[in-house]
Amino acid sequence: MNLENIIYWIEALIALGFIVWFYFDNKKYIYKIRIKEVAKGRTLQRTYKAKEYIDSEKVKWLRLRGERDKTKRLISLPPEECIDIDYKAKKCADAYRFHNNDVVWLKDNLRIEETPEFILDDEANKKLGEIKEEQKKKEFIFKWKKDKELSWRKENNIVAPYQPVTTNQRMGYFYNLKKAEARKNKDLKELLLQHIPLIGLIIIILGLMALYGEIAKPVLEANNQMVQISQNNKAIVDKLEIISNNQQKIESELKTLTNREQTLP
Repeated sequence: MNLENIIYWIEALIALGFIVWFYFDNKKYIYKIRIKEVAKGRTLQRTYKAKEYIDSEKVKWLRLRGERDKTKRLISLPPEECIDIDYKAKKCADAYRFHNNDVVWLKDNLRIEETPEFILDDEANKKLGEIKEEQKKKEFIFKWKKDKELSWRKENNIVAPYQPVTTNQRMGYFYNLKKAEARKNKDLKELLLQHIPLIGLIIIILGLMALYGEIAKPVLEANNQMVQISQNNKAIVDKLEIISNNQQKIESELKTLTNREQTLP
């Protein structure tokens, strides 16, 4: 196995390890926390993913992902009565956070119940008897029941859909139905055309991964050539230095011999 394949497999293992770590770490964030920070009488809302965290003293906290301020990263666990479940089975909770980092969890006090059938009381029957026209009697009964229902909701913290449906609500409802039917009738070809940019990007990434060896091969070969050239240049310099030293030694010896000949009678 050459150096190119070794580098390729090392990078592939690192990428695979990162993907596996990210997947399992992301599975730990089972909370979705919405925090309303109070500042100057207004609230600034931020939504975080959170996971349970146990510190060195065995105290359990929630650790917020994406919170840059380390002093605000750990918050207390919400009480069970303040936790709801979303469609992804994540635990959801809302809280207020004040300037001293005090966190107050919010509890949903609204109840969902069927609206009871309201019967006219004596006072309403008396007013109804004073009305002569049938149409106005119907309008009076409808308005009285509507007011009674709104009062009942407010007193008992009941959440329920409003009736009748308004014109804007009907338009929104039918618009959503129209879009759903349009998507339902699209064939596979149209759906693929909508996602061409994403598909193209995936193909490019996969192509680069598959051709990584061919792309990196010229770079590695050029690097090897540069190393070889550098080694050859160093060897030439060393040889030139040896030749220069030998030449200087020969010249010194010749000079010595010349001086000796001149001193002889």
